[in-house]
Amino acid sequence: ATPSDSPTPRVGTAAYRLAKLTWQPDPAWRATASYTRDPYEIDNYNAAWYVAPEATEHWSQGGTLVSASAQGVLTPRLLWQAQAGRQRSHVDYFPQGGDFTALRRENWGDDLLFSGNAAGEQFSDRDRDVVATSLEWLPSGRAGHHDVKAGLELSRRMFNGARCATGTATNAP
Repeated sequence: ATPSDSPTPRVGTAAYRLAKLTWQPDPAWRATASYTRDPYEIDNYNAAWYVAPEATEHWSQGGTLVSASAQGVLTPRLLWQAQAGRQRSHVDYFPQGGDFTALRRENWGDDLLFSGNAAGEQFSDRDRDVVATSLEWLPSGRAGHHDVKAGLELSRRMFNGARCATGTATNAP
């Protein structure tokens, strides 16, 4: 929501998407694939009564997630599962008007006012890749029923980002 007395409205838009496909070739095996996308854009993100229209920021975030998994019943007491996924996401903010060269002016006196430009810009990617597998054994005997599960997961996380104050044009796309 836009703060009261703000000279600019804060407006957010989102368009979440999900696609999923499940295939079960026989009762003992199932495979699933999915795709998710979650973009979110906010115009005038930092709108407030003390922020001039030219000093507002645009905020952009979101990403995609693609995953696949398979589950199988190898024997009545042995279950196997495998999955893989790839996530790509970003969090960016920058001057609403697109001017990366103008400086920000901040008056912290009695008439508090931020003007001239947004304070800074940031462009960052936050990504993750993962593969995992597990084997589950369901022994039964005199000691009762048990569940023994072992698995392995390999995950790689990546972060790449840059941030600077406006007026330096360091990160400008």
